[in-house]
Amino acid sequence: MSAVTAEHKKKALDISGISLVLVVVSSSRAKLFREGAEFRDETVEVVKKLVFEHGIELRDIYYVSDDIHEIRSITLSLAGSVDCILLSGGTGVSPSDVTIEAITPLLEKELTGFAVAFHMLSYRAIGSASILSRAKAGLLHRTAIFCLPGSPQAVELALSELILSELPHILLHVREKHVEGQ
Repeated sequence: MSAVTAEHKKKALDISGISLVLVVVSSSRAKLFREGAEFRDETVEVVKKLVFEHGIELRDIYYVSDDIHEIRSITLSLAGSVDCILLSGGTGVSPSDVTIEAITPLLEKELTGFAVAFHMLSYRAIGSASILSRAKAGLLHRTAIFCLPGSPQAVELALSELILSELPHILLHVREKHVEGQ
């Protein structure tokens, strides 16, 4: 790592008060939630544990159906009011997996390296089945958005190996003021 990059990342570590919202994309879980039924969600447990360990505020958890309009609506309502939105679920290849179709048109900038790195790590963990995930990341209204598989193991992998270590760095860039002529 160059001295300039190291200094930039060091500045990123000074960012405090990072807020995150988890959106679980699952028609079955959203139905249970709306009905007030009790259920255990391992993905929620993983996210709570990891963000707490990193001093990040988990502001809220939402459950939405596998519906493009519902996914877009919650994302648009949250973008700009939190630092990070994690969407878990709906990134596969089945007809009901529409998270990527919902989010892609909204992104102002895509973080294409995230998908590459996530697929590399996933391949090491689960082998060729990793190609079934369409994980994606990008920015909308100064909010980092990550679309992850619904698997708790995939969410843990993405958070622990990629997102939590780079989120302060991403937010440093997002929060930078544009200087004319640079």
